[in-house]
Order: sequence, then C-alpha cells, then structure tokens
Amino acid sequence: MPITSLDTPLKLPPDARNLRVSFAQGAASHFTRIADDLIDYPYGCVEQTSSRLIPLTMALQGMRGGAPEVRERLLATLQAERLRLVAMAGPDAVFGWWGNGTREDPLMTAYAYYADWLAARSLGIEMPAEHWNNVLAVYGKHGLKAPLFDRALVLWLAHEMGLPTQTLVTGLVEDHGGMRLRDGTARGASLGSLVLDAPADGNRDALGLALLSMLAGDEGTALPPALEAQVDVAWKRVAAMPAPLARALALLDGRLPALQADVLLSSVRAEMPTMDRALTLVWVQKKLGGAPVPKGPVLVLDEAWQPVSGASTLASWRPRAAGALPERLRLAQAAPAGTVAVIEYESRAPQVQSLAVGVKRRILRMVPAKNGYRLQPLKASEVLRTDQLYMDEVTLTPTAKAGRPRFGLVEVALPPGANVEPTTWGIKLLGGKEPTPLERARHVSRRDGYAVPIDVLEGEVKVRHLLRFAQKGSYGLPPARYYRMYQPDQVAFEGAGGRRVLQVK
Repeated sequence: MPITSLDTPLKLPPDARNLRVSFAQGAASHFTRIADDLIDYPYGCVEQTSSRLIPLTMALQGMRGGAPEVRERLLATLQAERLRLVAMAGPDAVFGWWGNGTREDPLMTAYAYYADWLAARSLGIEMPAEHWNNVLAVYGKHGLKAPLFDRALVLWLAHEMGLPTQTLVTGLVEDHGGMRLRDGTARGASLGSLVLDAPADGNRDALGLALLSMLAGDEGTALPPALEAQVDVAWKRVAAMPAPLARALALLDGRLPALQADVLLSSVRAEMPTMDRALTLVWVQKKLGGAPVPKGPVLVLDEAWQPVSGASTLASWRPRAAGALPERLRLAQAAPAGTVAVIEYESRAPQVQSLAVGVKRRILRMVPAKNGYRLQPLKASEVLRTDQLYMDEVTLTPTAKAGRPRFGLVEVALPPGANVEPTTWGIKLLGGKEPTPLERARHVSRRDGYAVPIDVLEGEVKVRHLLRFAQKGSYGLPPARYYRMYQPDQVAFEGAGGRRVLQVK
C-alpha cells in the first residue's frame, strides 16, 4: 500500500493474525524483502533449501562492512542449510525433489549444485572441479529427454558455474532446429510456477527457447534461420507474460529496460513458488551487476509497533501488544516519495476444494498382539488416551480428472502435546498372511502438526505415521489437506472441509 502521509489507515480483514509490516523504497528494498521471505520460508525440500541458500549468499554479499552480529547469523544459517542440502543427495550425488522417496531429476540436481556452488564460494570452501562436473554427467544420463525449458535452464546454471557447455548447447540447438512454438495458456496473475509442474505449453517453450538463444549467443553457437525466426516470436511472448520470472528473463537479455527492475520486483508476492522467486532474484541481480543495496532513511513506526530482526537488512515491524491489531500506521518522519508499506499476515479465510482428489483421515488404535500389532478403528467420538499408541492414516484417492499430480504435500494438524513417533523399527502390522513391517516415517515436522511430501500421486496412496498424545483436553483441528506445492490454488480437503474434534484423556 502506498504511504502518502505520516498517519495512514491500516485496513485488514477481521481474522488477520501474525501481522508484519516493512517498507520498500525502490528496487533495492523489494529485492531485500524477497530475499528475507525466501530465507524465512518454513519448508525444506531440495528446491526450497536451494532457494534459501541463494538469497543467503546475496545477503552476505550485501553485508560487507555491515553489522557483525547480522553477518554471523547469516553465516551460521548458510552453513546449516548447506549441510541440510548435502544430506538430501541421493545415490551418485543426484538429487530428487525431497531426498529419499523422490525420483532423480536433472533440473533439481543442477539447481542444488548451483546453490551449493554459490554457498561454497561465500563460505570460502574449495571444491575439486570434478565435483561440479557431476552436473553435466547427470544431464547427459537423465536430462536429454527432458523438455526444452528444463534442458536450457540446466545448461544456463552449468554455464554460470563455469562448466564447459558449448557442445551441449550446440546439441540442444540441433535437437530443436525445426521446432515451432505452440499456443500458450493464458495465465493472468496466476501464482503457479513457470519452472516446476507447469503446463507443457507454448509459454514454457517460449521461455526455453529464449533461454537457449541467450546460451547460444554466450557460446558463439549460430541458430538456424528457421529457429531464429521462432526466437523472435518467443521473446515477444516472454516480454508480454505478467509473471515476474518471465519479465526478469527479458530484463536480463535487455528486452526490458533495467529501470523496470523496481516495478518487476514489487510484483513478486510471498505466495509465489520459491524457485520462481529465487530465479527472479538471480536474473535481476545479474542484470544489475550485483544485489542492490537499500538506501534512504530507515522508517520508524510509533510505540504501538516493535521492530523485528530480519534475515538480512530490511527493517520490519510487528504489533507490540497481543490481541487487537493497530488500526493505523503512524510514522515518526515523512516517507520518501514512492514508498510503499508491505503488509503480510495470515488469514483463516476458507479455501474451496479445486482438485479432484479424495482425502480421508483415520486415527486407529495400535493394539499389541503376538508377533505385532492389530489396528483397531475408533468409535465415533471415542476419547484418545495418553498411555496408548495410535496410527494416523491419510488416504489420497485421485480421480481420472486429477491426472497424475506432482509435487504434492499432505498437511495434517495435531493437537498440542501430540507428536509423531520418529521411528517404526521393529513394528509389524497383523491382518494379512504374514506380519508386515510398518514403512518408515517420512514426515516433516511443523509447529501445528506434520506434512508429508508426495512426489507423484498415481493411484491410491496411504501415508501412515505413529502418534502419541501427551496433553489432555478437547481440541478442534482443521481438516487434513493435500495441495500441489507449485500450483497452490489446487487443493483438496478431508471430508467437507470441516473441523475435527479430538478428546484426549
């Protein structure tokens, strides 16, 4: 929202919570805001961990000569996130989307290596050249049948790392010498990703062809006349896309003036997929010759607000008192022209099911028996006990209309004091011909429950986790839900989306 006076009304929905306010005064402030949001993002798959490492390295570059305590905090975070990323590498150092249980992916591998390359340079870590060459080995083994945009992005990342890509770029040009762009899907202001899980249409082809033309120019590879004509069409389409990622690519190639970086960065929202936001920062930073540094006065709010330590250098504020939210933003001094307040908050606004996937959740009692456990369904409104072990079972059933959704996440709420048993070793379930070992837990802990990544939802999928309850009381929980991480408007809920009540004694 634009700031036009020292006293500005703050209009929020009645159910707003976890309010946070920061101020942006041009491209530099918006750049830092986006970097802070990525660094603070709560999940941690391979892509999101990489998308956190990238702005961390940018923040450290901008902190030279800055506050030592902030720099030390950023360095510690960078080291921890880098170790997390390395731990998620699969066999032969090939990455999937979320470590074990997700398939090998050349684009995810290249992106992870690129983020690690940036992190290693920031930390002063020297790695042998053959370590980075694994990107090209994985591309040659797994990536040659990937879509154009995936292949072009892998090679662009490898080129940025200084790897030899000329022969591979020439091969990619030859593979697509006779291509013609398909029609694109009208996306409008969609928050869906252009990189991951995007429709295989002309928009993605245009991005890939535009990126390929940049690579060919850098490597001195000539394009066939027919492909050159398609490149012109591709760039026009890319420049017309409203998505910040597409506009950042056009900015990088000079198809948009650098002065538009301010408007471009201001359009990046915290709801957008993390990889799209991180690549937008990468391309804008490269065009501007480095991460822009915020300038101008640090705006201060009145005593109703307290400052919050940000991930890097952008000041932000939260309400000082719990309960009622402030109704106005009162500044201690006049804001420079063009300043906007960036208002972030959580809302309990109801979501509507938009994905043709059935979601069913059952909590069952684990009953000890000879050679294992039997599952006992709970009766309606049955009370849970703190001295017993339970099974939490979520079943996903896609219809034919849903197709084979990728990159999905199951979110399951738990009451206070409940936790997922971290191990399933030695536990066997009875009911079949032979006792069946319980599959290992693969959840991601959250403040209010847990989440389970589902790489590909193909046919019915059951996820099971052992639960214990430690705090007595009556609790109302939101329904379990499944949504596509890179198309976040596509979501399915347990039942009719109503709340679940649990009694624990």
